Amino acid sequence: MTVDRKPWFAVEAKLGADRADPSVHYFRKRLEIPRVFQLTLDGNCDSLEDGVRCLPADLFLAYLV
Repeated sequence: MTVDRKPWFAVEAKLGADRADPSVHYFRKRLEIPRVFQLTLDGNCDSLEDGVRCLPADLFLAYLV
């Protein structure tokens, strides 16, 4: 998602992870994206690290409804 032609929101999806992938952190810093989420299907990730929120996909999607 963009606001004023600048990235504002990004989502990465993984089958499983216990923390955010280093590539997600790289792109957040490189593109200066304020809000980045990494979603996992297995539900093992629930953390906030350096501006990247890692959480289960079902929890993230429940907030959208």
